[in-house]
Amino acid sequence: MKVKAVEIARTLGLSKATVSLALNGKPGVSEETRKAVLECRERMENQDPYIVKRKREEKGILIKLVFANKGLFSKDQEVDLWTDVKRVFDSMAKAEGYTLGITYFDMKLDSKEELEEECNSELVEGVILFGTELCPEDAVKFEGIHKPLVVYDCDMHCGRFPCVVVNNRDGIRRAVQYLVSHQIRDIQYLAISGKMYNLNERRRGFREMLEEFVIPDGEERIIYLGASIEEIYERMKQYIQKNPLPQAFIMESYHVSIGVMRALREAGIRIPEDISLIGIDELPSYATGEYELTSIKVPHSERAWWVMTALMKEIREREKTKANIAVNCQLIEGKTVKLQ
Repeated sequence: MKVKAVEIARTLGLSKATVSLALNGKPGVSEETRKAVLECRERMENQDPYIVKRKREEKGILIKLVFANKGLFSKDQEVDLWTDVKRVFDSMAKAEGYTLGITYFDMKLDSKEELEEECNSELVEGVILFGTELCPEDAVKFEGIHKPLVVYDCDMHCGRFPCVVVNNRDGIRRAVQYLVSHQIRDIQYLAISGKMYNLNERRRGFREMLEEFVIPDGEERIIYLGASIEEIYERMKQYIQKNPLPQAFIMESYHVSIGVMRALREAGIRIPEDISLIGIDELPSYATGEYELTSIKVPHSERAWWVMTALMKEIREREKTKANIAVNCQLIEGKTVKLQ
């Protein structure tokens, strides 16, 4: 977009007539003033968002999305929850004139140095670290990336990167409070095997809520079922055969919900007559069978928006103080909790 003479005049404190003479190469202004006017025009044009966007598109400047994994959730593709997240990243990047480039980084096998070289390329202007499977101690593995970087789905606790996370403990609080409000206090927590920031925070929130409501044996109420949907399903079948049912299960992730509900259904256990269920993360109907699952809605797309907003701010300003943003959950009432 062409910068108007009046805008340059206002910026430099000159008259519009003086600026017009300088821009058109007319006599009546000093060379020093003419140089100042021309430099101001170039600077303002380069700052214009439309021009900046066009230049990024012409050069193929990237926002690099690094999908870091440890082989945990990536084992199961039954529910593609990250499609909507990627769509937000992609559309917001394009709106700024960037191309979204995706790199899959295996934490166990891939070279840290090669990732650093790729992300520090002159064609990369910012990096999103997709950290669902990460823990805070993994932050050191990404400190060699010098481009503006924002972490999605993990609080790195290092103060070097802005992080956008789900408020996991708030989500568990809502689940336990909802059950207790319906006179359900015999609650067990069904967990996926493995440690990562989100899961650790959910388990921490569960222990805190049991303590708040004076429900004993908090640690014994957390049951680890496996690392994949199939493994969770098999272990849940064994659990049902050997143990009495509590009043309710809180299921830690959609992997747990799918495996557990399948096992309960095959065992002929009625929901919510025999057991109440609350799942973390909504599930499409094809994954829950006939059940309308009461669930804690995790704000995936909202966090993606906050990540891109924070990254654009980092690119423009390189903030010294790095913000952490925690987005709250929402309890969605279904028909899997026995109401009192």
